Amino acid sequence: MKQTLKPFFILFFLDLIFLLFSGYLRDFFWLYANCSILFCLLWTLYTSSKSTAKMAYTSFFLSILQLSVILLLFVFLMAMYFGT
Repeated sequence: MKQTLKPFFILFFLDLIFLLFSGYLRDFFWLYANCSILFCLLWTLYTSSKSTAKMAYTSFFLSILQLSVILLLFVFLMAMYFGT
């Protein structure tokens, strides 16, 4: 279970860094978001093929959670960009 959760904790930490410094790192957001989405999907496929159903469902749930954090970060950046 720890092996399943470790990459997601790293990604959430990176999300927090991007959220704090989003004004400076706006140019790299698209690359990070695309890589993060790809990583989440590939990790879900890997864990579903290698582990029990419970770990696969946990990994899938964390992938959805990670994608929602990326969406919130995107909305935050768009609000900063188009805001007054």
